[in-house]
Amino acid sequence: MAKHSATECASILDVCRCLNIIGEKRYLSGRELLIRIVSMQIKLAQSKK
Repeated sequence: MAKHSATECASILDVCRCLNIIGEKRYLSGRELLIRIVSMQIKLAQSKK
């Protein structure tokens, strides 16, 4: 479920960038943060197995 939420957030970031709602710098920092969050979620899920 959390993985899908991160995918939705990434999509929203892409749309905001395409519509010039956010700048490139904010887009890149948001994307980097999402990648870090998903990485943590994956590691947590793997540790529970």
